[in-house]
Amino acid sequence: AAKFSGRYLRLCESWAPEATHQCVGLEGLRVFVGRFATEGIARNFESRIHNLESDYDSLVAGTSQEGEHENLALLRGATSAGLLVAESVTALAHLYERHGGPEATSRDRGVFASCIDEEGLLSVIANEGVVLAWETLQGGAKLAQSLVEDLTDRSSISLELPEGLTLHARPLALVAKVVAHFGTPVDMEIDGARANAGSIMQLLVLAGSKPATKKVSFHGDRNVLRDLSRLFQAGLGEAGMDQIPGELGYLL
Repeated sequence: AAKFSGRYLRLCESWAPEATHQCVGLEGLRVFVGRFATEGIARNFESRIHNLESDYDSLVAGTSQEGEHENLALLRGATSAGLLVAESVTALAHLYERHGGPEATSRDRGVFASCIDEEGLLSVIANEGVVLAWETLQGGAKLAQSLVEDLTDRSSISLELPEGLTLHARPLALVAKVVAHFGTPVDMEIDGARANAGSIMQLLVLAGSKPATKKVSFHGDRNVLRDLSRLFQAGLGEAGMDQIPGELGYLL
């Protein structure tokens, strides 16, 4: 249940801020849909929400935790509602790209324009699709955060980097992989600045802004922090993956 709730939060956090506000005007809508609602992007988000729903059904449904925490069922409902909206975005994005968008033939665009108002369709995709999907999922975000706090034993640790090691892409990828394995939110902190330790991009930005750091802190689920400590003790894999302890075998 904690893993499901943590993944729910990460999905909400992955939404671009620009894709959470209503958009008007044909040119603005074209830009919005091109950035956030192409068929490929829509299918990706639909798949992520569908996988989240499947996580619930395989990991949480029917367990004692589901009976103890009524908010879990509400969070499952928010996930399902978000999936239905995401499916509509995918279907409409497919329609637009194949028949009315810049990739369609001129003949198809002509027929399309005679049947469907482009601005109206794009407004539905953007505002009643992408933005509504975010609002639907965001409605469960507080529930997810509360569940994570209730279901995990949260703590903090400070770890020293092994001598001669810097935080570049390879060790940071292992950090993110540890966090992803558990699925619960963990922050990495350097000199007061924090990043989501499950996001390799955020870790790269944080570490890149503090290249001389010799100490990092992590805040989150005690189980994740335990394995991160093991990873640091093993030299973050830089001495060879054969040095990774058996408890971290999921990294291999």
